[in-house]
Parts: sequence; structure tokens; C-alpha cells
Amino acid sequence: MVQIAAKSLLQDRLRFALSLGGVALSIMLVVLLVGMYLGVNRQITAYLDNTGADVLIAQAGTRNFLGARSVISEDAEQRAARTEGVRSAIPVISQYAVVDVGTRKEFSLLIGFYPEQGGGPWEMVEGRAAPGEGEVVADYAVAKARGLGLGDRVEILGKDFEVVGLSGGTSSWMTGTFFMRYGAASDLVASRGQPSFLLVNVERNADPGVVARRLEQRLGDVTVTTRAAVNRNDRLLYARILNGPMGFMVLAAFLIGTAVVGLTIYTAAAERVREYGTLKAIGIGNRQLYRIVFQQALLTTVSGYVAGVGLAAAARWAIPLVNPRFMVVIEPPVVAGLALLSLAMGVLAGFIPARAIAVIDPAVAFRRGA
Repeated sequence: MVQIAAKSLLQDRLRFALSLGGVALSIMLVVLLVGMYLGVNRQITAYLDNTGADVLIAQAGTRNFLGARSVISEDAEQRAARTEGVRSAIPVISQYAVVDVGTRKEFSLLIGFYPEQGGGPWEMVEGRAAPGEGEVVADYAVAKARGLGLGDRVEILGKDFEVVGLSGGTSSWMTGTFFMRYGAASDLVASRGQPSFLLVNVERNADPGVVARRLEQRLGDVTVTTRAAVNRNDRLLYARILNGPMGFMVLAAFLIGTAVVGLTIYTAAAERVREYGTLKAIGIGNRQLYRIVFQQALLTTVSGYVAGVGLAAAARWAIPLVNPRFMVVIEPPVVAGLALLSLAMGVLAGFIPARAIAVIDPAVAFRRGA
């Protein structure tokens, strides 16, 4: 039966190729959509994940890092550092601002940090990670898009800074990140030296949740949240806006692939009415014919799945070269889940021509001279 199904599909190689291409493009689209969604989630939490903070100390009532306005007292650092289970407390200033890059304006996240303590860029594409006075580390994706290089100058909130480094992995589909010294950031946002957040690293065997409760009790006038909880809050704040459109596009791609396979098999069945009538006339029942149809659908979808995953892998490599702001993450569980999705596509597509096979009258083979 498998040989019959394959032979029937390959009788019209162009049609099979077009059908396979349609399925491959559908699978590729699903892989890329899911991969971009996972990439967005990874970009949202990149700063806290890469700085290694276990706990975030913020202004009372603030449980997000991104999109949150927070100011805490200057002495919070010393009080936090003296808390049991705390290894270090790193002050940073975080503020969204418009950066003038040549004639273009970029809405960006500014991070003010002490290079000797941490909280700055974790991956450098060019230049150095520790800016001096009047210097800034620019986001590589923004720099590439705007033709910005080392030694060029940008204007941030009315002050000029020289670009001395380009950081990688610090951009998202929304913003890039610019790093400067703590004092420069404090002057720009008029924070009078007060940090926006404290990035707390706990001792090796300490429980972040337990240390967070101790810090909240000791400091009193702040909100202390574990990194896992902050990351979850930030993803809910930013990534959930993509859930509806992303789900709709994945469903559309799945239905398009199903329709392409179903139409291909249906057309092939309609053109081979005499052959199927002959098979019925010699005693082959509908169940066996259904097997041929479903095998054709599965062969098409499995072939399309393999081609689609290959195309998605190539696109994953090419997309950052075109626009580094977009990250595509392809994980093995996603690929495995799409294998099941493609099988479901094949099974569903098989029902489209099944009805046409079922109503074929065996006598048609004789009426048409088969």
C-alpha cells in the first residue's frame, strides 16, 4: 500500500513538489513564529539573567524591572549587604530615554552602573565594556541599523557621549540598551545618586526566597522579589500582547498546510477515478483505499516537515544578519511538537479526499473502458 501511495503521488512530480513546498513553508512559518516568541521572552529577561542577580530590590510596590519607575534610598545598599545570606548588592540606575543617533531617535533603555561592581554589559562585540566619564556602551543592533561605530557620538537627554563599546545580546524587538557610568546616569535622570534597583546575589547555599523575605523585613520601605518572579512579571507585561496574534498566525499556517495537502490528494484522487474504480471492482474495499489516501497525505506532510524545519534553521541563521534585534530560538521540544503537528496535519488532510474515494462506483471502471 505504501508503494502504491508513493507511486501515485510521484506520477505528477510537479504537483507533488508544489504540495511539499506549501507544507514546508507552513511548517517553516510555524517554527519561526514560535521561535520568535521564545526569542522575545528570552530578550525580555536577558538583563537580569545575564547579570546573575538572584533577588531584585525596588521601590515599594514595584515588582517589574522593565517598564517600571523605581527609586530607592542610597543607604539601602549598605543595609542590604549586611543582611544574612547576601553576597553582594549592586546598585544600578534604569531609565527609558530617547537617544539621538545622528538624525534618528531611538527609544532605549539606559543602565547606569559601576564597572567595578557589575550590572553592565555581559557580551561585547567591539570595544570595551567599562565606559569612562562622557562615554557610553551602545547596543550593537541599534549601532548596526544606524551606522554607528566606535568613536561616534550620541546625544542622550541633551548630553553628548562618545561610543567606546558595542554590546551584544542587549537588544529586543522594542528597544536597545545603552550603558554608562553610574554618576553620569544619575546626573541625566536627576536621581541625586539614588539607585533605581539593587541587584542582589545571595550566598552559594542560600535560598533566594528566604533571603528576599529577610531583606524586605530589614529594609522595610522597599519591595523585594526573586529574579524568577520578576522575569515572570516582565514576560506577562510585554510578551502577552503577542499571544493573540501569534496564536492566530500559527493556526492560519496549520490550516493552510492542511488545505494544500488535502487539495493535492483530492485532485489526484479525482483524476484517478478509473484506477480507484478498478481497485474496487477487483475487491479492494474502502478501508484499504483510505489507507492509500492517508499514506499519501502523511508522506507529503512528513516530507514537508523535514524541508520546513531545514528552511527554518536557515532563516534562524539569516534573520540576525539582516536585523540583530530579532532573536529566533529553536528548541528540541518545539521541533518534536511540530512533528506531531505535521502528523495531525496529514491525518486531517486525508479526510478531504476520503469522501470522494468512498462514493466511487466500481462500475465506473467498465463504463470508461478501464
